[in-house]
Amino acid sequence: MISARLKDFLQPILCIKLKYLPLLTIYFADAFAVFSQIAHVFWIKDSLSLTSNEIISISILANLPWSMKIIFGQLLDTFKIGGSQRKSYTFIAAFLMLLGNIITIAIANQYDAITNLSSTYKLLIFSGFIITLGVILQDLVADTLCNEVVNKNQSKEQIKQEIGKIQILVRIIQISAGIVAVGISGVITSKFGYATISYFIPIVTLISILGSLIVRKEPVVRLEKLNMNILSYGIMYFSIIILFIFIDFDYSQESIFIAGIIIVSTALYKICDHLSAQKKKEVFCILIVIFSCRAVPVYGPGIGWWQIDVLGFTPEYYSILAQIGIVLSFIGLWFFAKRIINRDVGMVMLILNSIHVILQLPMIAIAYGFDKWTMHHFGFGAKAITIMDNIAEGPFFKLSFLMLCTVATYYAPKKNIATWFALVMSLMSLAYVSGGRILTKFLSNLYPIERGSYENVGDLMIVTTLINFLMPTIIILIFLNPFSKKIIKNI
Repeated sequence: MISARLKDFLQPILCIKLKYLPLLTIYFADAFAVFSQIAHVFWIKDSLSLTSNEIISISILANLPWSMKIIFGQLLDTFKIGGSQRKSYTFIAAFLMLLGNIITIAIANQYDAITNLSSTYKLLIFSGFIITLGVILQDLVADTLCNEVVNKNQSKEQIKQEIGKIQILVRIIQISAGIVAVGISGVITSKFGYATISYFIPIVTLISILGSLIVRKEPVVRLEKLNMNILSYGIMYFSIIILFIFIDFDYSQESIFIAGIIIVSTALYKICDHLSAQKKKEVFCILIVIFSCRAVPVYGPGIGWWQIDVLGFTPEYYSILAQIGIVLSFIGLWFFAKRIINRDVGMVMLILNSIHVILQLPMIAIAYGFDKWTMHHFGFGAKAITIMDNIAEGPFFKLSFLMLCTVATYYAPKKNIATWFALVMSLMSLAYVSGGRILTKFLSNLYPIERGSYENVGDLMIVTTLINFLMPTIIILIFLNPFSKKIIKNI
């Protein structure tokens, strides 16, 4: 049985085709981009005078383009550029990423030509925004190619098998790139500063277009009719974002978030017109539940500073944690995926959220000296506890997102499938990028943590963890209560 599974696992690697390269290099580059992440964390902490709230705001604003994915989906489906409907967008995306990288390099190395133009805070938002636009475009191209490179002149069963092989191959590529990237990240961060490392970030852009440069032929794609209603929603939201960014008043981020919820939800409702009233109820109940699970706050950058200054976490140690997380996430998908996708949605989300919250408790205990007690009695401290906690949580990290993808696939309409996925993912991006970080910023104001001032660490972690448990649990019990009459038994 083991050998049979191993053979099935390795089969996609053995069946790599040249036409897969454009999408594989995009996915590889996306996963490999984390190689500078650890250095970036230390650079923000040690070299910039940004507050915790400013860093959270940068993360919110720079990642807003994920909520506008529907605009780019419409462009990919309806317009060719230079006679190309896929490769041209890949190169445009690469140019945007490179432009953002150049700005980041200038900031890290304090080039006067750039840094004199505006504040570091605004420049980081602008560079992050441009880079994210490029990443979104390439991500959409890769997602689309996963279907378009499949040979349709074969039986339905063979088509399903090829799609499955591509998806497994993509996961293998991403995990391999992630393991290599975080391994490199720990080593180079200990030897070089971010200013030096930043010069190598454009390598990611080159990798992303490598497949398109090698494989010149792209799939023949039939142009679809532009859906002006959906496109108008996307343009409206984009305009609101730009307006509030320029106005920059106290609640601009919250206003953008609320506007996004209204616009994306309205577009989703319209695209579900083909569904019955009961099916619509099922769809929106499930989306509300998954939204609540992704909109929970995180600890924020202050906890990372505390881990570095007080617990002594080094770049090499962060690299080890990241590698463990990546490997165990894959193991969790491999062993648990088939066991959860046919289970009750409410129960699965309730269990996964409860496990996630329970596994936060050891880190909270460390904030109150638990690591000193374990060191005295058992000979291990904070680092060992964190590793064990990471090992325990790792297998469950990707499962909630798997449930989202499964639900989205299950309820996808026969028409406008790309638009449907773009809207669902835009909604979830709003939850994760805006909703969760807005709550994080709010909690950071209540329990401020700045460099060298860590007296609020324990309180912040406790309140954040309580919200992580209570908010999704209450929403699950209201909309998908697994202990009462089922709205939907399984998917």
